[in-house]
Amino acid sequence: MNKFLFIGIIILLVACTPSYQKGTFGYEMSKLNNVEDLILLQSGNSMLAISADLQGRVLVASANGYGGQVHGWYNDSLIENGHYKNKYANLGGASRLWFGPEGGNYGLCFKNGEEQTKHNVFRPAALDTAEYQLISKDSVKASFAANLYFKNYQDFEFNIAVERQIELNSKADIEKDLAIYLSDSISCISFSAMSKMTNAGQELWTKEKGLIALWELSCFIPTRNSTVIIPLKHSTQELTDYLSNLNDSRLSIVNNTAFFKVDGSYLSKIGILKEFSKSMYGCYCPEKGLLTMVHYSLSDSLSYVNSLWGEQNAPYIGDAINVFNGGVDEDGIVYGPMFELETSSGVSELAPGESLEHEHSIYLFEGEEAYLDSLSTQLLGLSLMEIKLALP
Repeated sequence: MNKFLFIGIIILLVACTPSYQKGTFGYEMSKLNNVEDLILLQSGNSMLAISADLQGRVLVASANGYGGQVHGWYNDSLIENGHYKNKYANLGGASRLWFGPEGGNYGLCFKNGEEQTKHNVFRPAALDTAEYQLISKDSVKASFAANLYFKNYQDFEFNIAVERQIELNSKADIEKDLAIYLSDSISCISFSAMSKMTNAGQELWTKEKGLIALWELSCFIPTRNSTVIIPLKHSTQELTDYLSNLNDSRLSIVNNTAFFKVDGSYLSKIGILKEFSKSMYGCYCPEKGLLTMVHYSLSDSLSYVNSLWGEQNAPYIGDAINVFNGGVDEDGIVYGPMFELETSSGVSELAPGESLEHEHSIYLFEGEEAYLDSLSTQLLGLSLMEIKLALP
């Protein structure tokens, strides 16, 4: 072939390759092209990018195809330099599976006898480097499995068989699950992460030796006025404060609803005890015209683990909901900018072969304020104006 003709063909191919703006799904997908096992789920304009090696993790999502607004935060520096292949714990993603409790009497992230401080915290291989295997996939769902090992703060050993499925939800599913009607003026993507763990060991799990919970975390990109809205089952002014003292400019409780600022600029984390939790909460980002809802399987009968660091008087009175806001710690380490919407399962004394499941569903609604206001009123019992006025 004539070399000039060959060069012309290459130039033409490059020119025809779509170029997407920063902040779009297509732009992020171009940055993820070195993730070797990337899986794309798609139904119409709804898209999810998932990795099996990265523990069945949803990295990013879009309601409007490649040119649509991207949803989900991940640590792009780890992707770009290839370090994600050796260490997943700080990678982020729109949905990933962890296990709790982190700290406390039966914590999974501290070695027996060590003081539970930031200098001693570690991430076990099951959270940091263990790969999941792809079991099956089609256009709208993918299933994964792994065998994991943990040793808790009491040196009790857990052998766990994990099954995980990520599935795109259809418009009909969304309307049925949330009992709403979706106008054509609203763009939406929804997906569910369904996780199951089985006691694959030879010993009964007991409260005395420690129990383990499924813990789902969803990382997103913040805006200056992003606010998490958590309806509470009962009146309380006492939420779990993990990292810092929060004033009323960042956390407010009004009429059995907690409002928490998640702007990615002030390191903080809150928790809602199981007794105060409902099975759904949300986040409103006015700059993006985005209302996010989280719905999860909340158990009335099971106990929930306490993940606070150090000795705990009540290790089985813990949070069902956690929200993390990124920022900079005292050592100058930057978390994000991002925020996390988290839910946990209850715990159970599982005999060998017995299982526990947890479902965590994300709904991302994009549209004009009037349409989002109607959804917010239906799902949260609050108008968008009430949400805007809840925090200064």
